[in-house]
Amino acid sequence: SLWVNQHAVAVDGADAAQATGAAGMVTGVIQLAALLAAPLAGNFTDRLGDVRMLVCSGVMAFMSYGMLGLLSNPISSSALIIGMWVGVSEMGVVVSSQALISRRAPAGSRGTLGGLMTVAGSSGILFVGKVGGWAYDAIGPGASLVVVALLNLTLAVLGASFVPYSTTSTPSAAAASFFAHRDTDEDCGHNGGGGDCASVPMVMYDSVAAEAKHGIE
Repeated sequence: SLWVNQHAVAVDGADAAQATGAAGMVTGVIQLAALLAAPLAGNFTDRLGDVRMLVCSGVMAFMSYGMLGLLSNPISSSALIIGMWVGVSEMGVVVSSQALISRRAPAGSRGTLGGLMTVAGSSGILFVGKVGGWAYDAIGPGASLVVVALLNLTLAVLGASFVPYSTTSTPSAAAASFFAHRDTDEDCGHNGGGGDCASVPMVMYDSVAAEAKHGIE
């Protein structure tokens, strides 16, 4: 919005009120596109799978942010069209990441992981604000959007490395190892500390495998 505001004043000769209105229009188009795309993002997440949808959304966000950052006029018709794709792609990232946590995180840790994801997202906003602000001043207005594009590309590349695991009906090797070595003292405590507790990790593993299979199918 800062880029739109400054461009409207410096290039189009708009006053402060008109520049603010132009910035609001661009922001509104992006947010409206994101809002309308939410149901479609959920549908495609169910069809493609959470990991694949996250990768596709990251690639789309990389392309749309990158193209928007390379434009010379942020309030042109081209900018508005690309801005719509920015909103759509970012909604895809949000919906697929939430689905990823709700479907694949261990049942007893979903709240914790959801909170960590929120912390990571807030930290990312602060990082983009700092680095993007520096790029805006040092390189140019569109540079801050290119920074966001590169971060989305990083997300897509990291997500793509997990796609092979998302096609199986059982958790990945790392997840299996986690469950196999999870401390079972609390579970054994329900039996008064006695009995054979060696079967508890396998029961937990089988339940998670069944849940993962149900989520994929």
